[in-house]
Amino acid sequence: MRRDYRLYELSEGEFEELVVKICIKWLGEGVTPFALGRDGGRDGKFNGKAECFPSASMPLEGHIVLQAKHVAVFDKSCSDKDFERLLKKEHVRIKRLAKKGLCDHYMVFTNRRYTGGADEKLIASLMELGIESAHIIGVERLNTALDEMQHIREWLPTERSYPVPL
Repeated sequence: MRRDYRLYELSEGEFEELVVKICIKWLGEGVTPFALGRDGGRDGKFNGKAECFPSASMPLEGHIVLQAKHVAVFDKSCSDKDFERLLKKEHVRIKRLAKKGLCDHYMVFTNRRYTGGADEKLIASLMELGIESAHIIGVERLNTALDEMQHIREWLPTERSYPVPL
């Protein structure tokens, strides 16, 4: 049974830090986080050949932009219109980075539920911006990653605050 790590309880900064920690595992030690604040459409970046994302046999290679989109409630979805609007606001930044050769692949992480219907529509709109690939990592995939990454799971403030029942 998949656990719910209550990522909605994290602050925006904690969620960004979680994304960076997961990306170091998936992409490699070269992941560079950016400070909170005006980030030009990037919360982090990686340039090179990924360790194992999306798979070890066909990892991403090039400039990868990392973006975190946190919401402080548990029942939001990527299908919600507000998420679509949030991503559309990033389009100008993504296009600018792609033109400069700084965005070959775009990865957006969110603690929202990720639905199949949202996948087709949102990925298609991102791909129109001149990038090689776009990936939306929703709460389901984040929870699965945390199931496998004890060292990151133990870092979570929600895990430190509430002991896991035996």
